[in-house]
Amino acid sequence: MFTDKAKEKFEEWLIKEGHYGRDVEDFYDFPPSMQWGVIQDFADSLGYNIVVCYNPDEKCFMWLFTKGDVDDKDFQTNFDEGTKTNTRQQARAEAIKKLNKLINTLENK
Repeated sequence: MFTDKAKEKFEEWLIKEGHYGRDVEDFYDFPPSMQWGVIQDFADSLGYNIVVCYNPDEKCFMWLFTKGDVDDKDFQTNFDEGTKTNTRQQARAEAIKKLNKLINTLENK
């Protein structure tokens, strides 16, 4: 899931929001599908919008990742070959990887 600065920011946010008091390890015991909504709220708090949806024409799940109105390719990932997956869970996992990467690189400049 999250690493380095992203993990630190996420866990600070969990405590600040009052989701888990001071024992954030409880969060990691939940199945990924239950963690997803909390991760989306975290992304929202940073100004990122993550959408995972099914594309019936291509018979695959896709994710769209944007940050505000920024039109920078580092911030915006559209539905392209790299974002197609076979399951919703895979699409969520890929979106979380992207969020992790953005926080650990772009958020720390």
